[in-house]
Amino acid sequence: MRTARELAGRVLAACGTLLIAAGVVAWTTGGFAFSLGPLHVSATDPARLFMEGCLALLAWAAVALERPDKRAALIVTCLVLAYYVVLVAESSTRRVGDGHEYIAMARQLSALRRPSVSQRELDAVAGEMAALPGYGPTDLREPTLVAADGRQDFRHFWVYPMVVAPVLAVVRAIGLHWNHAFTMVNIALLAVFTWCALPRLGTSATILLTSSPIIWWIDKAHIEVFNFALLGMALVLCRKAPRTALLLLGVLTAQNPGFALILVPVAAGMLWTTRGTERRSLAAAVAGAGLIAAVHPAYYFWRFAGPTPLSTAINYSWPGLTAIVTPIVDPDLGLCWWFPGLLATLGMSALGRKEPSRERVLLAAVSIGSLLMLLLVAASGNVNHGATPGVSRYAIWLAPCAIVAFRMDGSDGPRRWLLTVVALASAGQIAWTSHPKMSENSLAPTSASIWVSDHLPRLYDPLPEVFSERYTGVDGAVRLPVASHECGKVLLSGLRRTSVRWPIPCMPAPIPEACQMPGVLCYANRADSGYVFDIAPRQPGFGFVAEGEPDLLWTGPRDFDWLPVRIAWSRMSSVLPLGSTSPIRESTYVNRIVAFQNQRDFVAFITTSQPWLGQPRLRLAPSGSSDELWWLDLDRKVTAAQQPLHAVSWVDVPSPGARLLVIHRGDAAR
Repeated sequence: MRTARELAGRVLAACGTLLIAAGVVAWTTGGFAFSLGPLHVSATDPARLFMEGCLALLAWAAVALERPDKRAALIVTCLVLAYYVVLVAESSTRRVGDGHEYIAMARQLSALRRPSVSQRELDAVAGEMAALPGYGPTDLREPTLVAADGRQDFRHFWVYPMVVAPVLAVVRAIGLHWNHAFTMVNIALLAVFTWCALPRLGTSATILLTSSPIIWWIDKAHIEVFNFALLGMALVLCRKAPRTALLLLGVLTAQNPGFALILVPVAAGMLWTTRGTERRSLAAAVAGAGLIAAVHPAYYFWRFAGPTPLSTAINYSWPGLTAIVTPIVDPDLGLCWWFPGLLATLGMSALGRKEPSRERVLLAAVSIGSLLMLLLVAASGNVNHGATPGVSRYAIWLAPCAIVAFRMDGSDGPRRWLLTVVALASAGQIAWTSHPKMSENSLAPTSASIWVSDHLPRLYDPLPEVFSERYTGVDGAVRLPVASHECGKVLLSGLRRTSVRWPIPCMPAPIPEACQMPGVLCYANRADSGYVFDIAPRQPGFGFVAEGEPDLLWTGPRDFDWLPVRIAWSRMSSVLPLGSTSPIRESTYVNRIVAFQNQRDFVAFITTSQPWLGQPRLRLAPSGSSDELWWLDLDRKVTAAQQPLHAVSWVDVPSPGARLLVIHRGDAAR
């Protein structure tokens, strides 16, 4: 087994070195390509080659340096740093989520000012921020957080911006983009976590965590890396440096008071398992952590006579089970889908596990804290939040809690090999799905969600907020009903009648009495003989509009018998209006397009801008030699225009009422 490990390590080291060398050549020469018989080699993207080389060297480290000494730990930490740098090199600077708040506070503190802003300072910071590439204009005003002195605070606290502020002062002084300061701090935090974790967890488990979906946030001015790294360091140091661990949890709780739900049980567990003089010194550390954590509520009590402005985001009612487990299991948001390697590793760590009593107490304390955090998150008014590539940010905050379940295995047996394979496969998968260059995405369903909704709809009923926002692309009060792409799952709102209009192209079915009451939400889940209706998971904070968009609802296919072309509605499915299979390539002065298609027909409902802005137009591409195009007037139920579509061309929307486009595909679609 040891010989196989050594051989695999040498191969991976050679591959990594070769890829990095190719990256250097591509960087200095602008790329190269050569052919040797049937073999064709091309290298034109040095950043990608560097990334692949770093992944190969991380794989070598996991194989050859699994139980690292200090020298090996330094090598692994440097490799992780290099990996982060090349990931950032492939990405681009941009502001996401509540980043403007952290940026504004860091800007204030870097200039040795208070984190709150006067009206003059607010306008100045907003103007500077708007001039930064990737940031753009943003409204920093928050009238509810203006104190008696006329200065405005922000909903999120200033501990993380205070950490970034010294670096930002230097970055601004030398004329670099402000975002680089946050990137440097984020990378430094994860590097320190790596160094702390390696002796406790080993190389494979450390790579698993440091190459998790957290990599998406390393170049973002957002709180995720701060939360992840501090919680991870605290849990790694719980036994070797418990006082330091408690102080780190205190700092984390000062930034976000929700982490008190982890600080309190962990501190209690440490005190329970400690005796004598060590217990007294630990009690002093607990008191210190509590004082640090109290900075947050003390500040806001001083400014606004309340503990935290974050409390306004909480819906004070008991959440349902689905809401509690959503950050973990939901096909759109769930950590299990975005980070499956963590679940697999936890399963392996649990096999044959025999822990000392102190470790069991810590495991129980962290488990209780994690459950309480999930309860708090479930009460949030915005479960399907932004500032993410798709995964729940709250789940990423809790991912380091898995540390207490990991353990070093002294053997070099199959389980150690399996852990290494899982860690490396996970790193490769996440480099593909959570690369920092990936777009922010909280308003589109994942492939897993689409498949489950349309093929196994009764397997899982998501929270109404998650399903409706993901399948409409609307953030806020969604108009119901909403359907999955192939109508496998439909979310309906009760309207006191059995017959209601359903979303096109789903075939309507009678609604049972339990789903007819106003305000009651039901999922219609497709079964062999039609639809089975299930009450949707309870979500009191979910806001919706019970009547959907009239153009997108029907009582059945007969509503469109007036069309000049017959459409196989039962074979229709929802598609991206500007996707690779859509005939629509571009649009101007068009606000929204909702599109459906089957093998023969493409149907799009168009919402245009105000006429005085300009002529609404679409750039259309035919699929064959005999495509036919119709514009249909939905108000008068007549044909507004009809023409053949032989070549890629711009086509005007003929009238305000022409909101339905039908393309009957030609020979290539048969």
